[in-house]
Amino acid sequence: MRRLGRSLLPCAALLLGTACSAASPEAVNPVTTPVTGKAPARLVARPPHYARPAGSEVIPERPLRLRLPSGTVLPVDVSVSDAQGTLSLPDTVERAGWWLGSARLGDVYGAVVVAAHVDSFTEGIGPIAQLLSARPGGVLTLESRTLSRDYVVDSARLVPRAALGTLAPLLSFAGGHRLVVITCGGTYDRDRGGYHDNLVVVAEAQGPLRRR
Repeated sequence: MRRLGRSLLPCAALLLGTACSAASPEAVNPVTTPVTGKAPARLVARPPHYARPAGSEVIPERPLRLRLPSGTVLPVDVSVSDAQGTLSLPDTVERAGWWLGSARLGDVYGAVVVAAHVDSFTEGIGPIAQLLSARPGGVLTLESRTLSRDYVVDSARLVPRAALGTLAPLLSFAGGHRLVVITCGGTYDRDRGGYHDNLVVVAEAQGPLRRR
C-alpha cells in the first residue's frame, strides 16, 4: 500500500497542475448571484433513509429445538462455559443446551454445538442416549424461531473426557457449517467421577436452510 501511495502522489500533482493551467483567465466565467431583498429560503432537513434488509437475507438465530433421528424433540436452552471450559447444561435430561460461543442456524461457517445429559439419578435415561447407537446417515434437525435445517450424521465416536481439549478445531467457527452433539458415554464409574468418555456426534448440513 505504501508503494502504491507514493506512485499516485506525483500523478495527482501532475493532473492538478494541468487542470489549473488548462484555461486562460479570459476563459473563466464566474457565476454571480443576483441580490434581492428577499430572505433566503429555509432549508428543511429530510429524515435519514435506512435501507431495508433484502428478502433473501438470512439473519442467524439460536437453535430452540433438536429433533433426533427417532423423531423425539429436545427443547434447547442457552448454555455458557465457565473459566475451566465446563459447559453448564440444563438440570433435566429432557432439555439440551446450545453453547453460546458456537454457531447458529443461518451462519455459513462453524459448528453449532449442542449438549445434553445422557441420564440422571432421578430421571433415568434421557432421550439423547439414542445417539449412543447413532450411525452415519441418520438425520438430525435443528429448529429456531423462523428457521429449520437438517443435518446428516457423519461420525459418532467416544472421546476420553481428558482429551476433549483436542476437539477445539472441531468446535470452532473454522470450516463449513455443521452440527456437533455431545453427551456422556462409555464406562460409568462413580468413584472416578462418572463417565470416562464423551460421545461426540458430528453431522453435516444437508440441503437448504428452510424458513418455518
